[in-house]
This record gives sequence, C-alpha cells and structure tokens, in this order.
Amino acid sequence: MMEIISFWVGGVSYIWIPTDILNILTGVFVFVIFVCKPNVWKLLKLKIPCLKKLDKCCPSFMLKRSDTSNSRLTSTMSKSQQQAAMNKASHEEAKRKVSLTASLTAEVTQSTHIRESALVAQQTDDSADEVMINNRNSK
Repeated sequence: MMEIISFWVGGVSYIWIPTDILNILTGVFVFVIFVCKPNVWKLLKLKIPCLKKLDKCCPSFMLKRSDTSNSRLTSTMSKSQQQAAMNKASHEEAKRKVSLTASLTAEVTQSTHIRESALVAQQTDDSADEVMINNRNSK
C-alpha cells in the first residue's frame, strides 16, 4: 500500500526507505509469527549456526516451552521410578508375548484335533462304504 502512496506522492526517495524496509520484512514477520515454533527454531539453529547468537534476543516462549516440558518429565519421575516403569512395561510385554504364544499353541492344538477327528470320521465313512460295496457285491 505504501508503495502506491509513495509513487503517487513522489518526493525524495530516502523519505520512503523506512516504509520500503517494512514492506520487505513483512514476510519475515509472518514467518516468525506463524511458522517459527520452538522445534522449527531448533532445526534452523542446527542448519544455520549463526542463529545461535540470536538466542539472547529470542522471545522467551521459544526457549521455555521446550525446556520446561523436558524438566517436567525429569522432575516428576526420579531415575529409579523411570527404571521401574520401564521394567514394568517390559514385564507386561513379556507376559503379553507368553499369552499370545499360549493362545497360538492352543489354536494349533485345537486345529490338529479337529483335523484328526475329521480323518477318523473319513476313515470310518470309507470303511462303511467298503462294507456296503462288499455287501452289494456278495449278493
């Protein structure tokens, strides 16, 4: 907008330099406000090391949000509690695997029993058919 006004009014060009700078920096402002979240800021600092110098003037929310979440996790659980939680989780995982193995074994056993009973039934049907055929042939 200011470009149109500066063209319309005219005048000395150095008067319009501040408005030109604001127009140029609009994209940077939009990026910082909407895109530059703490995790994005960390990635940018990894890619562009000179940005680490800006931490001194960086808004406090970009530094505190990620730091406080980590400190909350470590402060709420001591190392022994964390180890106990990990042991409990691995124990529950082992129990789940054992129960899964037991249920699979039971299903395989049941399937084997069904297959065996079907074979026995088929053999009895075959032998009954043979008896009937022999009876017909003997008449």
